[in-house]
Amino acid sequence: MEELKWEEGWWADWLQGPDAEALMHEAGHKAIELFEAMAPEDSGLLVASAAVDVDITKPYQGKAKPRYTATLRVVAPYAAAFEFGYTAKNGKQIPGNHLLRQVLQALSI
Repeated sequence: MEELKWEEGWWADWLQGPDAEALMHEAGHKAIELFEAMAPEDSGLLVASAAVDVDITKPYQGKAKPRYTATLRVVAPYAAAFEFGYTAKNGKQIPGNHLLRQVLQALSI
């Protein structure tokens, strides 16, 4: 059986090439669609504040090569409280909805 050899250059080039960029745009827009579908009906501002950024970044420490990544941003003023929960003025703990985690899990392959 022929041994497969890892060639450093092609993978780094692919991660920064047009195919990887297209893949990240597709994944990002699928994430937005899932976020919109999973969000509560009364969360219009939350859904409207969602956007996807596709850029070349270095998402990992160490020897990892820069690559295209898709980032789903939700910037409504209450987005963090919605996602992670908060303490109400009366002291009651309101749990988070963890919607972004659910979207990420739905996209996992």
